Amino acid sequence: MKIQYSELLKSYEMGLHEQLRNFTTGHDFLETWVPDEDPNRSIAGIFEAAAIAKRETALVLVVEKSTADQINYDQLKRETAAFGTFEWESQERQHTISFSFSETLSDELVIELKEKVPSRPLETRPLKQTAAAPVSGAIHPCYLEALSATIPLEHEGKCETSPPLEHFESTSSGVTLSVLVDNRGKVREARHSGTIALETTLLETFCQVIEGLPLQEAAEHGALRLEQKLRAPGMPLPVAGILTPDNADPIFKVPNQLIREIFLARVEKTGVVPQKNFWSEPIPKSWLALFLEQKISAISSVVKQRLEAHGLPLDALTVYELKNETRLTLDENQKVVGSFLLELERELHARLGVQVEVLLAERQDKNKPREKATKPKDAAANEASPLPPEAKGV
Repeated sequence: MKIQYSELLKSYEMGLHEQLRNFTTGHDFLETWVPDEDPNRSIAGIFEAAAIAKRETALVLVVEKSTADQINYDQLKRETAAFGTFEWESQERQHTISFSFSETLSDELVIELKEKVPSRPLETRPLKQTAAAPVSGAIHPCYLEALSATIPLEHEGKCETSPPLEHFESTSSGVTLSVLVDNRGKVREARHSGTIALETTLLETFCQVIEGLPLQEAAEHGALRLEQKLRAPGMPLPVAGILTPDNADPIFKVPNQLIREIFLARVEKTGVVPQKNFWSEPIPKSWLALFLEQKISAISSVVKQRLEAHGLPLDALTVYELKNETRLTLDENQKVVGSFLLELERELHARLGVQVEVLLAERQDKNKPREKATKPKDAAANEASPLPPEAKGV
């Protein structure tokens, strides 16, 4: 297998910042690999990850000359001697490193290599360095109403250390975010400082959003939750396609960076490698305590308010079914656009405090003549000449 090192770095960087979760470089054996600013350690990590995956075929790494000039091949040899050997060839614009894995790689050595992974992955994990969003400037109109509102500053200042809670903080461009995290990794308290004007409202809202969330969830989706909370109902998305904190508006870059740095700091401190994030909001006890009729009544009220706000008939959508407390199916009596359903989910969450999944009921063809005309021939034949029960195996 041949890998272009520069393309591998680009793939990692793109996945880190453009995928919401579980980003990958495209190579399964590199799932635990993280690039390092030191190319010697970074490249050694590639071969180490391949050794852990027990690859048998040689691995060829093509490195551009600008990076290759920084490689200390004696150091690289020492760091990889336990699990294989390599040869390198210098060319005009690149170096080619061919690594062959040891045939005697023991299970004990693989276990030893795996145990090294938790302490190494996030030492120099690349994060975009972003400047604080300017107070004046081009902020997308869909966020201006929320950012201009006057809200009580209940999260201004810094968290005070309170054992057994762990204290973490991160600062960028004069803005500081500090949090207290419990032993289960949940954000128990969040505070901000150093903010001015619109930034204050932004970070105040962000602290409200992430309090009570697992720190990993806050790092992966906190900025998106903030975006959803600030976007005015009925306003279109600021960009077409997939919405991320990076492309929504520059104002989200600093809170996104701060919470991710805090998350990485805790991972490095605890040595626990992050797992796939399957967290979902628990259903509030207040919602569980309601009778089904009360839940449907509350949902119907919100649905009608959103229909009225969009100038649609109040019976354009009606509640068809509510299953498993949060799975809502609506009858579509008049066509509505998909973005309306997404907005409705946001509004139901904001008004009722429960994350409801909104679906449309499957349309059925009520035209009996057409249904009969399109019925398969074998089905029509069976209907015309019904078989006796014993022939049907009954």
